[in-house]
Amino acid sequence: MGIEGRFTYSIGGPAEWAQRAREWRDLGATHLSVNTMGSGLSPREHIDAILKMKPALSRVCRRKAGHGLEALIDL
Repeated sequence: MGIEGRFTYSIGGPAEWAQRAREWRDLGATHLSVNTMGSGLSPREHIDAILKMKPALSRVCRRKAGHGLEALIDL
């Protein structure tokens, strides 16, 4: 059984996204989703937002030996 953390894209930029991911990871979350809805984005901007978040989250969301936080990004 896992724990899924979640936050909204519009909370800030790369530093805030990474901090929120670390907080969820430290609480024992196994999955993370980020909601881009409600951010006033066009369809293309939703995709761009995901691409922008990936580097910030990938440094925090590393899967090691079948454990750790996996980044799942909700559109």
